[in-house]
Amino acid sequence: MRVRESWGRGVALLALVALCSLVSRVDASVVVSGTRVIYPADARNVSVALTNAGDTPSLVQVWIDRGDPDSTPESVEVPFLTTPPVTRINAHGGQAIRIAYLGEVAPVDRESVYWLNVLEVPATQAAPDRNVLQLAYRTRIKLFYRPVGLAASPEQAAEQLHWELERGPGRWTLVARNESPYSVSLRRVGLGNEEHQVTARGSLIPAQSSRRFGIEPLATSQGFFDWINDYGVTQRRRFEL
Repeated sequence: MRVRESWGRGVALLALVALCSLVSRVDASVVVSGTRVIYPADARNVSVALTNAGDTPSLVQVWIDRGDPDSTPESVEVPFLTTPPVTRINAHGGQAIRIAYLGEVAPVDRESVYWLNVLEVPATQAAPDRNVLQLAYRTRIKLFYRPVGLAASPEQAAEQLHWELERGPGRWTLVARNESPYSVSLRRVGLGNEEHQVTARGSLIPAQSSRRFGIEPLATSQGFFDWINDYGVTQRRRFEL
């Protein structure tokens, strides 16, 4: 019985390998310029550049949501218009996506955060005797709607984050309070120095809100965080607890 089971598994494995050898995978090739979009409230529109770095055309669909990763173009209700919403980008070509604000009433004392979605379906060029595994790839980047005349600057918002440490049994919590009108994107937070540190994954701290980060205990009064500026560059800041 064991010999028969082993033989059966071997046949199944060979069949799987043979099937995979007949499958061609089509990968993503459309690149979005930048890692975030800043929309000044006094701008008529802003543009985002898409580039197809692949050797085949791609069909791209673009939409904006309010933070729901399961959103679809049919389900969202946002005060933005993307043009064109669907486009074909030829191999090694590009396409500018224009985003226009439609005038919904938004807070004027702080930024509002939305998400830009870019869904890519690569073209297939498979031989008649080969199967093709065709995947759709979605890229999501933040879109910050920034009112005119906000106090301070995004850099000052990061520098002025207020940090507290809550010590619990076996697990500590770093609390970051953002009292500024700007959202602050954190890539990583941590305790300690370059030689001895513990870290936790960062997240977005919206304007005038706070975030909590679970972190391993470490006997230190020093902390640090890596934040991402308007240009997508990561910068490190340190703080004392």
